[in-house]
Amino acid sequence: MHRTDVVFGKGRAADIGEELSRLGVERPLLVTDPTLVEVGVVEPIVAALEADGIDYDLYDEVEPNPRVATVESGVDRLESGDRDGVVGIGGGSSMDTAKAIAGRATNGGTIADYEGLQNFEVDPLPTVTVPTTIGTGSEVTSAAVITHPDRDEKLGILDDALIPNVALLDPTLLESLPSDVAASTGMDCLTQSVMAYLSTNANPITDALTRAAVEMISENLPAAVAKKDLDALMNMQIATTIEGTGFMNAGLGLVHAMSHPVSAHYDTPHGVTNGVILPAVLKYNRVAREEKYADLANAMGVATHTMTTREASKRFVEEVEDLSAAVGIPDGLADLGVEESYLPDLAEAAVTRKDTRRNKGTNPRVSTEEDVLEIYRDAF
Repeated sequence: MHRTDVVFGKGRAADIGEELSRLGVERPLLVTDPTLVEVGVVEPIVAALEADGIDYDLYDEVEPNPRVATVESGVDRLESGDRDGVVGIGGGSSMDTAKAIAGRATNGGTIADYEGLQNFEVDPLPTVTVPTTIGTGSEVTSAAVITHPDRDEKLGILDDALIPNVALLDPTLLESLPSDVAASTGMDCLTQSVMAYLSTNANPITDALTRAAVEMISENLPAAVAKKDLDALMNMQIATTIEGTGFMNAGLGLVHAMSHPVSAHYDTPHGVTNGVILPAVLKYNRVAREEKYADLANAMGVATHTMTTREASKRFVEEVEDLSAAVGIPDGLADLGVEESYLPDLAEAAVTRKDTRRNKGTNPRVSTEEDVLEIYRDAF
């Protein structure tokens, strides 16, 4: 297993050719979405490759909640151009797709064959990730989440081989990030940080990472969304990579177990879905982690020294709700188009499917299908 080399700094996108050369990649496939090409976010990467005389191909067909077919189409594109490496540019959707293409290309079959844990037998092609949002942590993780429309669910593909070789973080690529995408991905970042901090698999090292991320998110997300402040965006980008390292070791708990079935069925944005469900899960979990809740309230700037642990733990949930409202996350699942009559089906999916069961297993409070249904109703 390799680790991800993190390359960070304003303007570092210009170093993409150097990083690819170091990996022995001469003919990369760039994987991104059409909007990023349209608004010019991909341009600095392309310009740097052209300046270095590197032969690249641009695959810009990634959609939100990317599908199995998108990965397979990307593999076809890679093979037809005899590409020898993959660069994922964008948010979690593009980076997950890039990682999935890199793994599938060397292992055959279809990407659905690799659902679950450690199923790749051959190392993927060298992979570089270039995050252009402030949320998923995918740039440093071993996971790719791919939607399987025929099964109406998301496939969790987790394999240490999928850990990218290089994460290239250039805050200037965030300058055109739309406010709604900043809010959505920022709430994903908060959800992953918080739930990893509360996880049954948390340890002092993951706690140090995820608590630091919560502090940075609390301080920077409003300015990143409202003012497009570059320093705030940069700090959110740093927080994202920090929490990605943390949650890969600690787990994600009940929010992701519940949000994946919603996104798979209704095609809702992952970060928004997490943001809507997070307060309801926090209310449910609070009795199991009151001291950690109190500590997270402190991380979000609350003067908890005058409060009891219980008061401070309740205040943390309120702070999360306030931050969510401040950046424009909807109040409930109904606002995302979820039908109340479908909640029992979502609850069943959240406790029975492979990917959701794995996330649910690290939640600090044990829950039944009936409990999960009640949490969905609270979030509705």
